[in-house]
Amino acid sequence: MVAATLVVSLLMSALTFWAVNSIQQDARLQDNRFGRDLGLLLSANVAPLVADHNYADLAKLSREFYSRTSSIRYMIYADEEGSIYYGIPYSEAQVNSSLTLRRLMQLPEDFLPTSGSVMVREHTTPDGEVTDVFVPLLHDDQYLGVLALGINPNPAVVTSSHLTRDVTIAVFITIG
Repeated sequence: MVAATLVVSLLMSALTFWAVNSIQQDARLQDNRFGRDLGLLLSANVAPLVADHNYADLAKLSREFYSRTSSIRYMIYADEEGSIYYGIPYSEAQVNSSLTLRRLMQLPEDFLPTSGSVMVREHTTPDGEVTDVFVPLLHDDQYLGVLALGINPNPAVVTSSHLTRDVTIAVFITIG
């Protein structure tokens, strides 16, 4: 009887953990697609502004995107050499006035900026996972720099997966 109960408990726990992992993988894919699409949309709108060196309108448009999209954690613009000239939640003036060193963006080694392709990767922070999106800024086939976006995970999916995990553990302990 004990062996059968243990087998059923392990089987149910395994199925639940499989379901949680599937939900989390689907959420990551959705975050990646959202970040890629948002990056392409934003780069298409800001590339002409960067080409014209119209940084006031670039800042205005970027602030509007940032304030209207709760999933964006950060936006960073860098020139061809990787020198950061604008970023949200900080700006060039704040960086220069705070007596910090000149900030450079180090792009991933496998990022090919002149290809026009978007690169997406994920990393873990103390506040949770962040999806990093690197979008080359191209205007008339000229490479102008890169836009880096940080995308927060979907909070509803994160909460749902945590709840499912907690229920699974509780069921396993209760059956035991």
